[in-house]
Amino acid sequence: MNKENKFNIDEWFKKESQSFFRTKGIYPFLPKEYFLYKKTKVSQHPDIFNKLWLFLTTLEFIPGYIIETGTSYGGLTWIISDMCDSLKWNTKIITIDPFKTERNNKEIDYMIENCKHRVEYWEKNAWDEEVIKKIKNLTNDKLTLFFLDGGDKPKDFNIYKNIAKKNDRLLVHDFAKNKEYFTKNIFEKNIWMWNDAVEEDLSLDYIIRDNMFNELESVCWGTYIKNE
Repeated sequence: MNKENKFNIDEWFKKESQSFFRTKGIYPFLPKEYFLYKKTKVSQHPDIFNKLWLFLTTLEFIPGYIIETGTSYGGLTWIISDMCDSLKWNTKIITIDPFKTERNNKEIDYMIENCKHRVEYWEKNAWDEEVIKKIKNLTNDKLTLFFLDGGDKPKDFNIYKNIAKKNDRLLVHDFAKNKEYFTKNIFEKNIWMWNDAVEEDLSLDYIIRDNMFNELESVCWGTYIKNE
């Protein structure tokens, strides 16, 4: 990434985002859990903004689809949508989550209203056979990014790797290569508090690490390429 892009992305983040917060009741010594982007919660480390921009701008292709499991409040979906707008990509985003409740429905609706030119929200289980079949058919001839952040990240990964094509990317959240790495390099450094996936949980047949693996692991995303 050149310096001009780095400057622009920093200014963008400062303009559109607000402070990092901790959910009420969480012990004060634990890492904080989310920040706000356009008044919508983003359950990510704030460095995801720069890391994600770097990842997207160094891809050798423009994805036809981005599939996200685990919408939560819709904040990351909105960030990805805005980045696609900035890059002038015609990429479609499908975000899938069965749990739209009083806790998050207003924020999801707000995100959808502002991103409806690009984003479809499916209030469904990402493991449902019909959902998987539909995603496979839609993405069959289009390179795809899978952002896997549902309730069982290894299960998301191990299902969607089977419909991924050569050169598709699979990204899994709350990730560290192993528990020891997470404890020493993430948790004890107060970077993040959740570790729901390690490499030994993932089925890695015909899967290799992306060249951005180390960059994204620093914000708890595992980044892989389907190579066959």
